[in-house]
Amino acid sequence: MTPTFIRAVGWEPKRTARARALATEAGAEIVWDFERKATATFLTACALADGPSIHLEDDVALTSRWREKAEKCISEHPADVVQMFSMTATESHTAPGRTFLMTQCVYLPDSTALFLWAHQMRALGRRPQEPDLVIADWLVNTGRDYWCSVPSLVQHEEWHSTISPYRSLTRRSVSFEP
Repeated sequence: MTPTFIRAVGWEPKRTARARALATEAGAEIVWDFERKATATFLTACALADGPSIHLEDDVALTSRWREKAEKCISEHPADVVQMFSMTATESHTAPGRTFLMTQCVYLPDSTALFLWAHQMRALGRRPQEPDLVIADWLVNTGRDYWCSVPSLVQHEEWHSTISPYRSLTRRSVSFEP
């Protein structure tokens, strides 16, 4: 079973409750963000991953048989970054690294999490980045694409963003199948 981490905020009761429920449902470890620093929490989760890992956000609902479907997808693309959330209705596809966006549910292959962590540590002096931009920058800088799995294995809840109050509430997948 691929180690799984949930990045969760500890100051919102509904997110805290969801994170705990997801941890049980997904067999995951929670990485708490009490300082309102999404990137730092992502880097902590990356550092905790010793090899392949799945990263979830605290504001998702899982598809039925999520673990089985996620592990099947990973077994088909073990060396790729795999995005398991998509807002598009297209079929599964390879996409250029520069287009990577949304970290609701993402698989980082063996050592990728640590490479991302090291890359971000070097880049911290350059500019702050959100977790999805850390992944996109790493993919671009290493000349890699990623696999976008459709249908989505998670659905993004219509909750306010903890990163930006200006983000749309409708960042949802049209391909999610409960």
